[in-house]
This record gives sequence, C-alpha cells and structure tokens, in this order.
Amino acid sequence: MIWENLKKSLLKDLQQRIASHADEADRESLQNLADNFYRRFAAEDLRGRSVENLYGCLCYLLRIMRSSAAREPNIAFFNPELQTHGWESTNTVFAIHCRGVPFVTASVRGEINRRNIPIHFIASSYLAVQRSENGCLLGILDHGNGNSDGIVDEAVVYFELARNSQPGELDELQQTLQEILAEVAVVVDDFPAMKDRAADVAEIIRDSSCVEDVLREEAAEFVLWMRQQHMTMLGYEYLEVDHSGKHPVVTASAEGRLGLLRNRDTRGVADLEADLASMSKEELHRKQLSFSKSRLRSRVHRLTYPDYVEARVFDESGELVGQHRFIGLYTSSVYTMNPKYIPILRRKVRAVMEISNMDWAEHETRELARVLELFPRDELFQS
Repeated sequence: MIWENLKKSLLKDLQQRIASHADEADRESLQNLADNFYRRFAAEDLRGRSVENLYGCLCYLLRIMRSSAAREPNIAFFNPELQTHGWESTNTVFAIHCRGVPFVTASVRGEINRRNIPIHFIASSYLAVQRSENGCLLGILDHGNGNSDGIVDEAVVYFELARNSQPGELDELQQTLQEILAEVAVVVDDFPAMKDRAADVAEIIRDSSCVEDVLREEAAEFVLWMRQQHMTMLGYEYLEVDHSGKHPVVTASAEGRLGLLRNRDTRGVADLEADLASMSKEELHRKQLSFSKSRLRSRVHRLTYPDYVEARVFDESGELVGQHRFIGLYTSSVYTMNPKYIPILRRKVRAVMEISNMDWAEHETRELARVLELFPRDELFQS
C-alpha cells in the first residue's frame, strides 16, 4: 500500500512536470506515453526514482520515436547521463522502438538471458501513433484512439541491464538483436499465410485416396488442430519430388516459402531422400504425417528447439510427389494437455493401452493411463 501511494504521488508530480516543462506541441504525446509506459511499472520498481528522471526518460523515448518511423527497429544502448540524455541511472539502458508486433520482448529477453547479462527491469508499451505520409511523428494517442486512418501500432521496449562501463562493447549484441527482430517481423507478417497453407494441406491430405481413410483423417485433423492456436508457426516450405530419372530427385521449391524458411537452408531435402531410399511405398502411406526436431534453436518467442510437422503428398497412383513442412513451437498448453485430446497422439496412446493387458486390475490400468498422460510430449510426437 505504501509503494502504491508512492507511485500515485510520483505519477501525479510527473503530470505536473510535463504540463510545466514540456513544449506545448509535445505535452499530449508525453502525457499519453507516460500513462502507457509508467502504468506498467510495479510500484516497487519506482522506488528511488525521481520525478526529474522519470520525465527525462520520457523525453528521451519520445526523441527515439521521432528519429525513426519504426519501419526498421531502432535500438539504443547507453548509460544515461544528465548532460547527454537529460536523466541518469545506475544501470545500462537498452531501448527498442519498433513495430507493434508480438514476440518482441520475449525474443529479446531470451537472447540477453542466453548471454547471462543480468536484467534489472523490463517494460514494454504498445502505442497508438499517428504519423504523416512521409513517416514524421504527429503524436502519441491515448488508448481509445486506435484503428483509424493514419494511426499505426508501434512499440517501445525498455530494459535496464547490469551497468556496463563501455556500452560500445555491446555492438555485437545490438547487431544480433537486429537480426532477431527481423526474424520476428517475417514470422508475424507471414503467420496468416502459414495458417491458410495449413488449412489447404489438411484438404490435400483428405484427398489422398492411396492412404487408409482412418490414417488420413487423423492426419488432417492434426493439421487443423495445430493451426487452432496449438502451434506458433515460424516457417513453411514445400519439397518437390521428381521421378523422371533413375532415382527420385528432391528439391526445395523456391516459391511459397514463408517465415523463417524464406532464407534458411534445411535438411528437409536430405531427410526426404533418405526416407525414399529406406521406406517402401506402403510405409510412406502409413506415415503420411511425420514429426522431427530442428537442429537449430528458435530465436523467436522461445529460445528452444522448434518442431517440424511434415505432410507427404501423393499422386493418383500413390507415388510420393511432394512434402509440406511446417516449423513451429507448440504452445504451452500442449505440454499439459491430456494426449487423448490431441490427434495422432491419441491413436498412439490407444494402441499402447490395447497392446497392454487390459485384464489388469483397475488400479494398474489407471496407473498406465496416468503414465501416458504425463509422458513427455516430444517423445510421444516422435515415437
């Protein structure tokens, strides 16, 4: 309660300082920025901060927003100094101004944590901003003025890191973060197209007359389940198989690549060639849908190894002619969801229960069901 009262008092004093010190043209933008930015601060995080420093930080963030139109991320590392920046801090500050898209904060934080750089504070604000046709900032709007002509969503992401006496030493990190934010942008921009492609793939699977009805229906349902907020899709590619020569030749189609796979070489071609060499036509039909892990960690959203979901395409004669490949991250709910609600996995669980002796005592049957329910999802997908 004490800290909440302190926060209210500081923000009230900040509003008065904006009214008395800011240029008239900037007052409304600073007020709206303050409302959006500082309301996200926990009361305890404002402890030890003066009104002068809060105001100086706001003015600096507004200058960053004026210096770019957020079409490309603007990243700044600096040690705030009163004479240079208009405010001061005992920490190294890292500020990003970019488009208002998802995954920015989590992706950046993941890279900073990977480098074991201590983070003291994080704040992110998504802002409704009005700009002119040539990108000049006209104003930061309040929360209720979005979705109108000339108004765009932009974000300010703010980190306070352990003090670095030479912020210039972080140039390599800054370049890496630029690359990560470019990956975030292409994933977000292509996400609707990837969802549409998944819906198309489900229909293609259902039309595969050479595959057993039960298997292809289960595969199609999995793809539709995947696109219904159970996977954050990061990329897509299509592999073509040419049977005109002595041996099948697999190539990655240059057209239609989406997300992270627009400019990334994968092992998809080599893996599919190996499957063609080692699996019979009947085995390929039974495994129309396959799962694998990427060898590279995702830098978007979560710093972890993403999953591939691969759907094989057959012609009327049952010949493998292509493969759709999606790469993505299963959402957190998938790892706690009972596998009986997940297409493909539910068949695997059912098969294990049937292979096991169902004449067991009821207690053992329940125990086995519980083990399968808690079994690691990655193991179930790839088993």
